[in-house]
Amino acid sequence: MAPSNEKDLIVTIDQIVNKNVTSPKLKVVQGTTKTLEAYVSENKDSKDKPDDLSRVRAALSHLKNAEKEFLIEEKDIYSSGAARSAAKKVMGWIKKNSTDSAGIRKVIDFADKVKKYDKPAKTSTTKTIGAYSVEIAHKGLDLIREILPAGKKEIKEALEAKAEKVVKDGKERLSCLGKAVSGVVSDITSAGADDKCDSVTVKNKKYNKKS
Repeated sequence: MAPSNEKDLIVTIDQIVNKNVTSPKLKVVQGTTKTLEAYVSENKDSKDKPDDLSRVRAALSHLKNAEKEFLIEEKDIYSSGAARSAAKKVMGWIKKNSTDSAGIRKVIDFADKVKKYDKPAKTSTTKTIGAYSVEIAHKGLDLIREILPAGKKEIKEALEAKAEKVVKDGKERLSCLGKAVSGVVSDITSAGADDKCDSVTVKNKKYNKKS
């Protein structure tokens, strides 16, 4: 089978991998570094050291780190749009160049590295809310209507003031609407956090119930 006549993928990969994109501003940083290094070298053994010598040394340390920002790392090459686009053509190229074993190894290696650095786009996800009772949330808010809108702590304290003490499993607890006060508070806050429940609202961390 004859090789593909279209632009060879090998050439494209070589161009991507060997592309040297260096900002001209790197020379500015390197030039400043050399100037300050010469200043330190000139004055480090002086008996009358300049007052700013320690600050110049500190600045040199920062400049060395700044130079690293201009380095091109492997992940920068293989996570680029051009690399991802080329990787999509690998299987088609292999089918058209099935006898080129060296080329096949090269394009597969390239595709593997692109896959390694490929990060899926972030997508918004709907918040998952645990099971709760809208009915209890509504009744709980109705009990403390006079303080609404209110925060979680205020709601808990207001419900506790209206709750009754019950004993369960040998332990005393505050019960409201047939549940522990903490459970009623949880129903209210869960309903407020659930996008699907628009009857319990929360604004600035204060909960309320629509009329």
